[in-house]
Amino acid sequence: MKKKIKYLVLLVLVVAISNVPVVSFFLSFFTGNLSMKGPDRHYISESGGFSVWSREEFSDTQKRFNIYKQSHPSDTTLYRNFRIKPWQFWRISEYIMHPGYRLEYQEPPANLTYEDIIK
Repeated sequence: MKKKIKYLVLLVLVVAISNVPVVSFFLSFFTGNLSMKGPDRHYISESGGFSVWSREEFSDTQKRFNIYKQSHPSDTTLYRNFRIKPWQFWRISEYIMHPGYRLEYQEPPANLTYEDIIK
C-alpha cells in the first residue's frame, strides 16, 4: 500500500513539475510539439469562411471573429482545428487555462495551409 502511495505521489510531482511554464516549453520544443517558425493554432468558422492560423492571444482571434460575424451573421460558431493530446501531460495546464481549447473540435479541411489566413 505504501508503495502505491509513493508511486502516486511521484507521478503527481512529475506532472506538476512538467507543467511549470519553462519546463513545459522545453518539453514541447524537444518533443517537436512547438513550432518556432509559424503559428501553431488554427481556428475556423462553421462554414469555413473565417479561417485563421494564430500564435497570438486568443482574445485577438476572438476580436477578429467578432468583426467577421458582423458581416456574416449566419456564421457564428468558431471551432478549433487542433487536438487535445492527453498523453502530452506537460501541456495539461495549457489545456485547462487556454480558452481556445474550450472550443469544440472540428476536423481541419484537407486543403488547409498556412497561407489560409484571414486578415
